[in-house]
Amino acid sequence: MLEEHTNTISFNVKKLNHIFGRVFRNYECIATLEDQIGTSALLLGFIYRYPDGTISQKDLLERFSITKSTLSKSLALLEQKEYISRKLDNNDHRIRYISVTEKGAQVVKAVDEVIKKLNEVMLDGFTKEEAEQFLSFLLRAMSNLKEEKGAIVYEEKSKKSVSNEE
Repeated sequence: MLEEHTNTISFNVKKLNHIFGRVFRNYECIATLEDQIGTSALLLGFIYRYPDGTISQKDLLERFSITKSTLSKSLALLEQKEYISRKLDNNDHRIRYISVTEKGAQVVKAVDEVIKKLNEVMLDGFTKEEAEQFLSFLLRAMSNLKEEKGAIVYEEKSKKSVSNEE
């Protein structure tokens, strides 16, 4: 029975995520970041790569399908660390734009190097086609889960939070 459970895709995806996180945090350049920024690093990287380098909080909520409070906490941490700056829209003070600071850009570059290295390690022994197929399977599985009732409800909550913000 236990072996049946541990041989499921969902169990092993979760386990892979856990192992990836532990190895990621053990890299010296990541471990030495001022206090761990954890999943906020994903937000930071996304903002950094966004066209023009500036995005509104509303757009971040929609892109990440997270709650308003989760986003606020993550952005507050990034702002406290001086990795991002926030600016009010000149015409509509309910809208805040976020951009990455030079200090934040350095963090993104360090994180990118580690992720690149970990992807190489993780895919060691895979052919290019196998790696592409693996990514395709993961993306399809995520898409399938987003269609599941629980994910739709979660996304609707996020969208309601966005409409309440405006």
